[in-house]
Amino acid sequence: MVIPADLKELYPFESKYMSIDAEQNRLHYVETGHGDEALVCVHGNPTWSFYFRNVLKHVQSVKRIIAFDHMGCGLSDNPKNYDFHLAQHIENLSALIEKLEVKKVHLLLHDWGGAIGCGWAVNNLDTVASITLSNTAAFHSNRIPFRISLCRIPFFGSWWIRKCNGFAWPATFMATYWGLDRIVKKGLLWPYRKHERRIAILKFVEDIPLSINHKSRPLIQEIESKLNKITVPTNIIWGQRDFCFDMTFFKKWLSIFPNSKTTVISDASHYVLEDAPLEYVNHVDKFLERL
Repeated sequence: MVIPADLKELYPFESKYMSIDAEQNRLHYVETGHGDEALVCVHGNPTWSFYFRNVLKHVQSVKRIIAFDHMGCGLSDNPKNYDFHLAQHIENLSALIEKLEVKKVHLLLHDWGGAIGCGWAVNNLDTVASITLSNTAAFHSNRIPFRISLCRIPFFGSWWIRKCNGFAWPATFMATYWGLDRIVKKGLLWPYRKHERRIAILKFVEDIPLSINHKSRPLIQEIESKLNKITVPTNIIWGQRDFCFDMTFFKKWLSIFPNSKTTVISDASHYVLEDAPLEYVNHVDKFLERL
């Protein structure tokens, strides 16, 4: 996919691709700088690496920054009959870090990025250098907004998310406090403008492990049980107005990492990097600079 010129002004990075499995499925990623230590940005649903554009442009405290798109998201391949569960996303992140030869990883995690990034981190403790968490979770919770639970209804959820774009499009006004500029909204939605590109969005919603028999439930419980093994510096930057990952999740993270550096942005919602980009980047930069 060729990114339109107006989006390139906001997202002026060279697209790179990496085959990560036997089927030659490719992950798309962008990076700035060089070195064997890097800030790796892991997005959630329904965003893509575009969400981290201001981090890529303005964080100066690390020499290298990498932002990638999960399989089926952004500009990555969109394979049919693919296993879009949590375990596979963690495998993909592991393959990316290994192939890009990142020896020390600073993780920046948002939304589903929390479970994916922490799922990798708890098994790679010697490689993790720091973790920044924003409006995310990596532990079991039964809390789910009614509007998201509707998207999990069999048949209706698939029709609503894939045919009507009823997840990515509503997020452009439900996940932000201040609203989005037209061009930013276009950027967030651009990879998902066709229904066949929305399968990963649906699979992320279906992969929320609410029931005890859910395929990803044992893994999220395993990740949660190992979080206390993470002893690197942690940084929590939270949008207070989030309807999904509300302050209950923030408090849970504080109970897990009580020595975290914390910032609560009162006038930011789930898309905290869109609501408060300069403040967010400044907090990330200062945190990494102290390291």
